[in-house]
Amino acid sequence: MERDALARLPDGLVRAWPVPVEEITLIGHSMGGLVVRSACHYGPTHRGRPVRSWFHRSWTARVRRVVLLGAPNTGAPLEMLATIASAALWALPLPPARLVGLGLGQRSAGIRDLRFGALLEGDWLEQDPDARRRPTPHRVRPLRRADYLLVAGHLAAQPDTVLARILGDALVTVPSATGRLAPTAEGDRSLFPGSTSRVLPSTSHLALAADPGVYGEIDRWWRG
Repeated sequence: MERDALARLPDGLVRAWPVPVEEITLIGHSMGGLVVRSACHYGPTHRGRPVRSWFHRSWTARVRRVVLLGAPNTGAPLEMLATIASAALWALPLPPARLVGLGLGQRSAGIRDLRFGALLEGDWLEQDPDARRRPTPHRVRPLRRADYLLVAGHLAAQPDTVLARILGDALVTVPSATGRLAPTAEGDRSLFPGSTSRVLPSTSHLALAADPGVYGEIDRWWRG
């Protein structure tokens, strides 16, 4: 779907809602979190230009809460392993190994974009989806009027372990899911200043979408 059409879909929902929409909450899991952030960026624009229409500004202005569950906000380094494994298996002169490598290579371009946390059109247009290095994706500012909850999982029972730091939830690391950037001389940096983060132990990437503990964290944050 063309980027502007996707970003404008909430406009139709706001107009069709039977009562006036006062506030909107957005929840995105994994790639869905990147879609949410991209839509919030493109929502008030059309073909890269600001739109003066009240409808085009209304839905982003009414977003009050954004929940991102295991979103690869700074990329998913573990997805790179699939690329490396696919290339290595394909290089072996063994039909079974090449067959497995071919299967790994059939991942969609969208899944491959998880590796870099791509958000904007310029992050993937004319880019090789199998590239091991790409320019740093564009940063997208969070909505000014919205509160953000960032939920991350990790496979280990304790957070301060090698397994928790390296594997994260088996796809996305905790720093990526919570939007933490590499620290500088000025201190720690975040893609979401002032946001709330929750880290759940023994929780895989897929489990974040249906784990009762995740819903409990959302409920407590919402009420608070």
